[in-house]
Amino acid sequence: MFLIFSVVAIGLTNSSYSFGESEKQPQICASIVQNQLERDLVLALTFTSSTASPEDFNTQTQTLTFSEQNLMACANVTIEDDDFFENDESFTVRLNGNGNGPIVQFNDISEATVFIIDNDGNI
Repeated sequence: MFLIFSVVAIGLTNSSYSFGESEKQPQICASIVQNQLERDLVLALTFTSSTASPEDFNTQTQTLTFSEQNLMACANVTIEDDDFFENDESFTVRLNGNGNGPIVQFNDISEATVFIIDNDGNI
């Protein structure tokens, strides 16, 4: 007996994002780019600080759920609007996990840099 596994190609919609510090909850999205789902797929979106400190954005891992009817999933990212004059900062988001369904093949954009544009003036 042979088991046949479906392979789903998935990736983030952009390799970089730029959000103003005053944008409270911008979205980062991923989509199925090849093949269809036969059942729901849940992946993790993780956050790693680069030049931004953990106080500048929500670092909690979020789940993205895909289904046969919903081939795109988005997560809200909470950006903290502080009152500090600072340089623009960045952090990294990454799709993780093989989920609970088909074999996942991440495309070229499984990781993205997110830039937080300061709104308090130049240093």
